[in-house]
Amino acid sequence: CATPTPTARTPTMQMLTSAGTWTRPEGVKLVKVSLVSGGGSGGVANGQSEGASGGGGGSGASATKFINVEGISSEPVSVGASGSGGGAGGTSSFGAHVSCTGGAAGSGGNTSTSGQPGTGGSCTGGDLTFIGFKGSGSVGASLLPYGLGGAAGNESAGTPATGYGAGGGGGSGSSNGIPGGAGGGGFVLVEEY
Repeated sequence: CATPTPTARTPTMQMLTSAGTWTRPEGVKLVKVSLVSGGGSGGVANGQSEGASGGGGGSGASATKFINVEGISSEPVSVGASGSGGGAGGTSSFGAHVSCTGGAAGSGGNTSTSGQPGTGGSCTGGDLTFIGFKGSGSVGASLLPYGLGGAAGNESAGTPATGYGAGGGGGSGSSNGIPGGAGGGGFVLVEEY
């Protein structure tokens, strides 16, 4: 009789934008995990009687990791939240295999000193990793191709980042408490083979 021809498994993927648990589908032996951490918030402006600007938020970082999952049934997944309200971006991770920290927030500025831009995130455990970028003045750092940094405010709040992992723009103006824009959130993409 004829020998049966083995059938290859059709690759699948799961895109996670919030924390949860990855469960290995039947027949999956290898996964490629790509992740991005959250971008930091732009800094607040406290201009009082003169113009001031907060620093731009730093971007998250990104990593790729190939993992043999034949002996694994599930893994916890964390997804970095966007930095907001002057906070840093959150960490994204896949179990204990790979993790990236979020970008730092820009610092606040006042009438005599402009805020400093936030630094980028970093990763551990990846087969391929890219550190995040520092904000540029009051402009949030981009994390291409995933997200664009927010623009600095013009007598207004900083602009939020667009897409994933970028930093928010710093606030600017002549009154107290002009906020920076929020950073972009992260993601974890699991390609299953």
